[in-house]
Amino acid sequence: MVIRKRETVLAWVTLTLLALVALQYAYSTLHGPRDGLEKLQTKLAGEIERKNTRLRNARLAAEQLDKRRRQSLPSDPQRAQSLYQSWLLQAASDAGFSNTKIKSLRGQSSKGVYSALRFTLHARTPLTGLTKFLYHFYHANHLHQILSLTMTPDEHGTSLGIVMTIEALSLNDAIAKDSLTEATSDRPLAKLDLYQEKIGQRNLFASYSPPSPPSAPPPDDSVDPLKHTELNTIVSVDGRPQVWINSKMTGKQYRLFEGEEAEIEETKCKVLRIGDRDAHIEIDGKPYLVLLGTALYDGKRLSSDQ
Repeated sequence: MVIRKRETVLAWVTLTLLALVALQYAYSTLHGPRDGLEKLQTKLAGEIERKNTRLRNARLAAEQLDKRRRQSLPSDPQRAQSLYQSWLLQAASDAGFSNTKIKSLRGQSSKGVYSALRFTLHARTPLTGLTKFLYHFYHANHLHQILSLTMTPDEHGTSLGIVMTIEALSLNDAIAKDSLTEATSDRPLAKLDLYQEKIGQRNLFASYSPPSPPSAPPPDDSVDPLKHTELNTIVSVDGRPQVWINSKMTGKQYRLFEGEEAEIEETKCKVLRIGDRDAHIEIDGKPYLVLLGTALYDGKRLSSDQ
C-alpha cells in the first residue's frame, strides 16, 4: 500500500511536469514566431522610413542644384568674368556711383565643379546711391554675394567712399552659356522707394540734431539764446579733441578744437580745454565748465585759476 501510494504521487508529479513542458512548448510554438515577425516588421518599417527620408532629401538637393544651375554665371569662367564685370559697372552707373573702379581677383575653385570669381569695387556715392545699388544687387537672380563692404564718410557725412568685395560662381554645368540670367530673385523685397525712405534719406554719420519744434515762438529779447545752445558731442579728429555745439534756435552747428573761438548767438566763446565728458569754455571773457549734453547757459562759473 505504501509503495502504491508513492507510485501514485510520482505519477502525478510526472504528469504535472509533462503538462508544464507541453504548455511551454505550445506557448513558444504559438508566440515565438509572432514576436519575431513583429520585430522584423518594426525593423523593416524603420528602414523604409529612412529610405523615404533619403529620397526626399535627394529630391530637395536636386531641386536646389537645378536652381543654382539656373542662377549660375556662364560655365566658361572667362566669359562669365567679362559679362559679370560689365553687369557690375552698369549697376554702379545706374545707382549714380562716381569714380567707379572694378578689379577682378582670383577666387577659390573646385576642378570640374565650379569657378569662384571675385571682384573689388571702389566708388563714391551718397547713401541713396548705395541703397539703390544693393537693392538691384539682391533683386538680381545671379549666384553671387557681397563678402565685405566698407564705408568711409566725408567730413559732412553726405558722401561715402565704398570698398566692396563681391564673389560670383560659375558652375561647370550651368544652364547659361553666353549670357547672364535675366530672372529676378525670389527674395521677399519691398519696393525701392520704401528702402530709400527708410535708409537712403538718412545721414547716418552726422551728429544727432533734435527735431525742430512744431512752431517757432516769436523772438523774445528777454530769452537768453545760450539757454538753447547745447554742447552735444565730443569727438576725436586726427587725435585732437573737438566739441560740437548746436544752436536749437537757429539750427547752426559749431565744431571747435581747443584754443578756437567763435561768435555763438552773438556771444564770443572760446574753447579752453576739452575733457571726456565736459569742456572749459570762455563765454564773454569768463571761464565756465559745461557738461556734455547741457546748455552753455547752465555752465558752472570757474575761478580764473582753474
